[in-house]
Amino acid sequence: MVDVNLVASWIVDCEKVRFVSSEYTKDSMLEKVASLKNLIERINKQKDNLREMGLTIEDFEASGQSFVSSLKEFVDTNGKSEEASTFLIRNQVSLLSILKTWHDQLYTRSTSVGANAYEKIKLTDQAFIVHGHNEALKESVARFIERLGIKAIILHEQPNSGMTIIEKFEAHSSVGFAIILLTADDIGGSVLKKDNLHTRARQNVIFELGYFFGKLGRNRVCAIYEDGVELPSDINGVVYLPLDSAGAWKFRLAKEIKHAGMSVDLNKAV
Repeated sequence: MVDVNLVASWIVDCEKVRFVSSEYTKDSMLEKVASLKNLIERINKQKDNLREMGLTIEDFEASGQSFVSSLKEFVDTNGKSEEASTFLIRNQVSLLSILKTWHDQLYTRSTSVGANAYEKIKLTDQAFIVHGHNEALKESVARFIERLGIKAIILHEQPNSGMTIIEKFEAHSSVGFAIILLTADDIGGSVLKKDNLHTRARQNVIFELGYFFGKLGRNRVCAIYEDGVELPSDINGVVYLPLDSAGAWKFRLAKEIKHAGMSVDLNKAV
C-alpha cells in the first residue's frame, strides 16, 4: 500500500543520486543510472494504487519516460555531454517535484481532522496497541476493542517475516487508530532535580506515541495512563484517558475511536 512514508522513501532515493562530473567513472555512472531506473520501476508498479488514491500520475508518466530517455543519452555519451547531464538533472528535479506533491497531499490527508474517503476505506478496521510491561492492561484493551469490532494489532503477536523490529513496526502501522498505554514501567527525572523522580512509561512507548501522532494525526491517537505516571509535556492535542477501576475509560475510548470515523457500536462499550 502506498502511504506518506513510502513516498518519502522514494524522495530520499531520488535525492541521494548526484550527477557530478568529477565523480564520473564508468561503474559509478552505471550504478547511478541503475538506481534511478529501479526507482522509476518501483513507482510504476504502484500506479494503480496511486490512481485509486486520487493522485495525478499523468505528469509522472511523462516525466518518467523523459527521465529514462535522458538516462540512456547520459550513458551513451559516457557522462561527458554537458547537454545530456543538464537534461538529466532537469528531469530529476521534475520527478522530485512530483513526488513531493504526492507526499504533501498524503500528509495533509493523514493529519486532517475530518477523515476522507481514502482513510475510511483503508484505515478503519484496525487499532495498534502500544504497550509496556502491563500485560493485563494490554489484554483488557485488546479484548475490549475487539468486542467493538476493531481488530487489535499488537506487535509481538505479528509474524517477523525476517524483518527488523523497526521494519516490522512500520509494516503494521497503517492502521485507523493507535492506543498508547502509559504504565508505570520506569522511574526517572531531571538531572537538575535528582530527588524528584516520577514513574513513567518505557521510552519506546513514548517514541511510538510520537510516531503515531505524526503519522495518523492527533484525532486518531489516544493514550490511557495509570495514576501518577508522568505524561509527555510536548505532545499536545492527544487525548489522555485516566485508567480508573470503574472502567469509565472504556466508554470514553470507544467514543474517541468512533469520533475518528471508525465504525463502532457504542452500545457494546457498556
